[in-house]
Amino acid sequence: MVNDMFDNQEEIKQEEEIDNEAVTDEEHSAVDSPSFIGSFIKLIFALAIVIGLIVLISKYARKKNGFLKKHQVIENYGGITVGSNKSIQTIKIGDRFYVIGVADNIELLMEITDPETMEQLMKQEETSDSLDKLKAKLTKQPAEPSKNSNQNFSSLFNKELNTMKEGRKKVYQKLKESSQKNDHKPH
Repeated sequence: MVNDMFDNQEEIKQEEEIDNEAVTDEEHSAVDSPSFIGSFIKLIFALAIVIGLIVLISKYARKKNGFLKKHQVIENYGGITVGSNKSIQTIKIGDRFYVIGVADNIELLMEITDPETMEQLMKQEETSDSLDKLKAKLTKQPAEPSKNSNQNFSSLFNKELNTMKEGRKKVYQKLKESSQKNDHKPH
């Protein structure tokens, strides 16, 4: 009987230890599993770090590109697609601006000599900054400068195309007049 009680007490102790282990496992699992709010705060913090790194890298790249642009000989000022694999681009070589056609081959269409147009192209390049656009989106400010610069480029481009069209008409008229004069001359 004493042995039974002794054995019974040992069984009771084993059952209590098993119950205590179960309780501590539940406590550990409750402590180990992160809460939703804690995970959300960690996520926001990580996102802020990533966005901060993106901003720092873009500032560094902008500074580096701005430094290199001062020493570049050829700069692209934008263009427009006029067909599949065909576009018209405005470039600056040295202090001169050119309009070129890009397709299977590259062809010089005209040189921009109008000082007002050249000044507007220079201003347009200064205002087109991708970081400013990102900043405007983040602060939810309307991106008026980008729309304005696109309109400026379009108006400048259309003006130059019209100037080219007028020049070609004049050349065609002169060619037509000279061919008429040659037809009327006796050989």
